[in-house]
Formats: sequence, C-alpha cells, structure tokens
Amino acid sequence: MPIHAAADWADGISPCLRQLISAGADDNEISRYLRAMSTGDNKSASKILNRAQAMSAPHDSLSIDSILNRVRVAAIKPVVNSLDASLLQHYIQLMQEVSGAVVQKLKDEPFWSVDAAVAAVAEVVRRACLDLLNSNPDVARGGQPSALIHASQEAEVGTVTNMATRISIEEFAVRLGWPVGQVNRALATGSVFAMESDGILLIPSFFADSRFDGRQVRAVCRILDGLPAGSKLQFFTSPKASLGARTPLELLAERRFAAVKAAARGFVER
Repeated sequence: MPIHAAADWADGISPCLRQLISAGADDNEISRYLRAMSTGDNKSASKILNRAQAMSAPHDSLSIDSILNRVRVAAIKPVVNSLDASLLQHYIQLMQEVSGAVVQKLKDEPFWSVDAAVAAVAEVVRRACLDLLNSNPDVARGGQPSALIHASQEAEVGTVTNMATRISIEEFAVRLGWPVGQVNRALATGSVFAMESDGILLIPSFFADSRFDGRQVRAVCRILDGLPAGSKLQFFTSPKASLGARTPLELLAERRFAAVKAAARGFVER
C-alpha cells in the first residue's frame, strides 16, 4: 500500500477504531473490522461497529470497564495514524492484553479519577507495546509468544505502579524516615505535592522511590510550584519532546538532573 494511501486509510478508520474500543469490542471483533475495511467491505464493517455500540451498556465512570476503556482509547490515539494496517492490528491485540493486565492489577488504586494519571498509564502501555513490537519481529508479524507477552505485562505493571500510584502522608514519612511535620513542610514549600482522594491527601510514590535522588525530584517539583497538582503529575510522567520523547522520571533515574530542570522551566513558561 503506498504511503499516502496508507495514511488516508488510517485517517478513515481512526474514529471508528476508537469507537470500537470505547464500546468494549474484543480482539476478534477488531480484527474482523480491520479485515473488512482493508478489503473494502464497508457493509460488514458497519455491522461490526453497530453491534459493538449496541452491546455497550452505560456504567459508572470509575468502574473497571470504564477505566480500561479510557486507558485503551488513550493508548491508541497517538498511533492509529502512524502504523500500517497489519502492524496496527498486532499493536491493538497486544495493547488490549497489556492494558487489561495493568488495570486489573491497579484497579483498587485511588488515582483513576485523575485524567493525568490515566494518561500516564496509557502512555506506559503504549510505549511498552511499541517497544515489544519493534524489538520482536515474530510478534510484529503476528506471533504471540505467551511468555514474552506475560513478561511485558509484569514489567509494565511494575513501571505503572512506580509512576502513578500515590501513598498517604504517613506512609511517605515512614518510607523516607521523616517526621510527619517535615512532610508537611515539604508540601508547604512545594518540594512535594499531594492530590486529594476521598478527603485524604496522597503523595505520588515516585517521591519515595529509591531509583531517584529524592533531592533532585524535590528540586524539580519546586520549579513547578504554582501549577495544579495534575499538571505536575503530567510533567513527571509524560514524555517530553525536549527530553527525546522520554519522561522526566526516566531521565531522573539516570541522574540527568540538568536536562529535567530545563524541561521543567520550559513547562512552567509555556
């Protein structure tokens, strides 16, 4: 398929794919839809889309099904126009499996009401799936080595947990060996930030993660002082073009402090 034709094809199916995923379509339905669209069978494609939408029942905004759909839609939006038809189909199948494992593992975490946290989880899932496809030709060609997929799921659950989970002030104090008063002073000076859930203040767990130099993380946080907590979370956990499409947390783990400070200043000034 010529490049321009592939781009037009992807543009055409992008909204419908998002609708299918939002409606809870399974891998087989998505595969049938892509096959119908690629062969020009618009009638069959419309039937698949209508059936998925009809079977989609309304549910609470924080139900596990709703959370999973939000993550999946966010994970597919950035790639649907950049992958060819075959690779897109394999990406969707892999993304469905990895996102399902991640959300199931983290379903009881309190951060799902925060859009930035959902976006951060989706970004980790997206990058994991693309890395797996790029580094494993058998998977990209349609192979499904279960051990490889399982390993990817386990690794990403750990990564998401470290990036997106939040802990109480008391637990944060215990992890760092600080008195609670010191934690409160850090909050007051903008060295750390907290997000409220059910009336309880929770601090992102990466502030107490031993992979990072806590002083560097807190220094970056002070640069962001004055921004909403959700914006701060988004800064730390989302890839930045100025950082080579990597997240500030990834670079802080490598002690690339100066680059992250510069990115934080740019983020505040935008």
